[in-house]
Amino acid sequence: MKGITKNQFKAQMVNYGFQTLLGIFWLITGIVDLAGGDTGKSIWIITILGGFLFVLNVSGIIYTWWLRKHYPLDDPAVDEAAGRNLKDGLRGMGIFSSIVGAAFLFAIVLALLLK
Repeated sequence: MKGITKNQFKAQMVNYGFQTLLGIFWLITGIVDLAGGDTGKSIWIITILGGFLFVLNVSGIIYTWWLRKHYPLDDPAVDEAAGRNLKDGLRGMGIFSSIVGAAFLFAIVLALLLK
């Protein structure tokens, strides 16, 4: 199967979007630290990995757009499964992030109370 359905396209764009934001964050963090005078080895690694991640994901976005444009696939069963997987994944990521956020909030409140 060489084509890509509409929901597969959306799922891949969401994935590439989050990873591109991560690459931009690493790249900017590394550049700001380097401009601030911190020239440690880890800062260079973060900057290089951020740039690499950004370039890799932008090329993935371009390829996915090209694939959807040239090889569209209309398969309702595959499309429904991809849409369901995207919703379940986003819901799971939201639940996990909420739990981690609540744990950090609890730890901060506890630290302030015990201060």
